[in-house]
Amino acid sequence: MGDEAAKPRVPSDLLRELTREARDQLSAIDGFSALLAEDVGPILPGSVADLARIREAAARVLDLVALLENQVDSERAEAARDPLTGVANRGALHARGQVLFAAHAELSVVLIDIDRFKDINDRYGHLVGDEVLKHVVERCRRAVRERDLLGRLAGDEFLLLLPATPHGEALRVAHRVRSGITSRPMTTAKGPVSVTVSVGVASRLAPGDTLDILIERADQAMYTAKGGGRDRVISLAGGHRGQ
Repeated sequence: MGDEAAKPRVPSDLLRELTREARDQLSAIDGFSALLAEDVGPILPGSVADLARIREAAARVLDLVALLENQVDSERAEAARDPLTGVANRGALHARGQVLFAAHAELSVVLIDIDRFKDINDRYGHLVGDEVLKHVVERCRRAVRERDLLGRLAGDEFLLLLPATPHGEALRVAHRVRSGITSRPMTTAKGPVSVTVSVGVASRLAPGDTLDILIERADQAMYTAKGGGRDRVISLAGGHRGQ
């Protein structure tokens, strides 16, 4: 058992590269065997059966390679997902966000923080707190568009990445998210729980903006919303503040 734990784990990218190379080599074996059977079959009839077995073995290994590739893809997707809520985790958000930031001149971020979430955990217990987090994700998903990316930054804090979205449109999405979350109590094992959220919005405007800068602005806007009484949306677009 100790030996198993000590075995090095092959990075998924390297494993994918190795399985791709194996697939190419096995395909080449299959093709070469077929050509060889055509050439030597009339001369050595017994070789045809041997070559057929080689092709069958190659085909079987190809099937195993495909299973391995599917497993790698599954593990990679699982590693990018928050285990509780199923949305992108912090690492996946950052990686995907960098791609979106590079691809879209107009990009906005929405940071969502549950108000007094500690009080919910203290009053109802952490299992109910987990239920609330799942409900928040479900209601966020209903309020956003298919192209938007939702992820969990940490604890009760969620981030929305809105590609190809100017500030005014991002603000409308943020208000729709807040309204969707707060419109009615959430059903839990210990009865209905009313939840509000503070939401911060920031948009890419200046040439020097980075994704981290946008997230920091959205975080500042969210804390401004908290300080202003909670249950509201505050926006920062290149330093401009609005509600």
